[in-house]
Formats: sequence, structure tokens, C-alpha cells
Amino acid sequence: MDEEYVDSPRYYLKEPCETYTSSGPAKYVLEVNAGFAEKNGLKAGDSVF
Repeated sequence: MDEEYVDSPRYYLKEPCETYTSSGPAKYVLEVNAGFAEKNGLKAGDSVF
């Protein structure tokens, strides 16, 4: 299997993006723009829907 990485707005990336891991068990990932969590007061344990 080959993996190709595409950035918005669909530019091919030669190198894959950096990988991040969770500090605890997690089932899902919420991807938001940089600064969004701090600006909106999101913190561990908050309910999102």
C-alpha cells in the first residue's frame, strides 16, 4: 500500500505530516485549526457533539 498526502487545497505533499499521539485512551480525533481549542476553551474531559 502506498500513502500519498494531500494538503488543502489539494497540494501534493512530498513528506508525510507529523504524527501525534494521545496521552490517554481515545476513540476519535477532533481536528481543528491552530488556536481553536484555546480560543474556545476546550479542555480534556469536555463533551463535544
